[in-house]
Amino acid sequence: MGFKLHDLVYLYLYLMNALNSDKAPEPVGPYPHARKVGNLLFLSGVGPRKRGSKDIPGVTLDVNKNIVSYNIEEQCHSVFQNVKYILEASGSSWENLVDVTVFLTNMKDDFPIFNKIYAEYFKENQPCRTTVEVNAWWNSETVEIVISDDGPGIAPDVLKRIGEPYLSRRRGADDTQGERSGLGLGVFIARTLLERTGAKVSFTNRTFPDHGAVVQIVWPRNRFESDEIVGESSS
Repeated sequence: MGFKLHDLVYLYLYLMNALNSDKAPEPVGPYPHARKVGNLLFLSGVGPRKRGSKDIPGVTLDVNKNIVSYNIEEQCHSVFQNVKYILEASGSSWENLVDVTVFLTNMKDDFPIFNKIYAEYFKENQPCRTTVEVNAWWNSETVEIVISDDGPGIAPDVLKRIGEPYLSRRRGADDTQGERSGLGLGVFIARTLLERTGAKVSFTNRTFPDHGAVVQIVWPRNRFESDEIVGESSS
C-alpha cells in the first residue's frame, strides 16, 4: 500500500506540532511536552522533577522507597518553573495561560500552601483553574482510589441520581422525556465500565466546612491478583 502524499503531509504536520523543551524534565511516556493545534497550545501534565533526574524535589524516601516526608512548597515552585520552560520552548509565555488543572494528593494539608504560591505566580494573569485530589490505598482486601475537587460539590437532588444515563432537571411539570437534556451520559458510561471490572463506585460531597465532590472507586484486591496469576500461568 505505502504512504500517499497527504499521509506524509499529515505526518509532517504532526511531528512539527510536537514541541519539547531541553530544560523541562523528560516525559515519562510516548508523548511530547506540548502540542500546538491552530492558535492553541496544549501542555502535557508535568511534575516537579528536574531534567536528567528521577528524583522528586522536596521528597525524602526511606530504604524501601516509601515517602517519609515531602515539601509541597518546593514542589510547587519546581512545577511552575517546568511549565515556564515548556511555554518558552513552544514560543509562548506564562501570560498566555487560559486554563490550569492541578492534581494534589493531600488537598486538606497542601491546598493552603499551594494556593498561596499559586497567587504569587498569577498576580496579573488569572486563568481558569480546576484543583483535583487523587489518592490511592490498598490492603489485603481492597484497592481504593478517591478523586475529589474543591468545587461547590454535587447538588443534593443530583447526588441521589448521579450515574443515570440521562440525568437532568425538569424545567416544569409538563416537560416530556424528549425535552430533557442528558447531562450524565459520560458518568453513566464510566461507572458502567468500572463496575464491569468489579469496582464499586460511589459519589459523595466533602464534609462541611470542606467543600467539593468526591468519587470513590473500590475493587476487591483479588480482582488484580487473579489477573496476575492468569498472566503468569499463560506465559
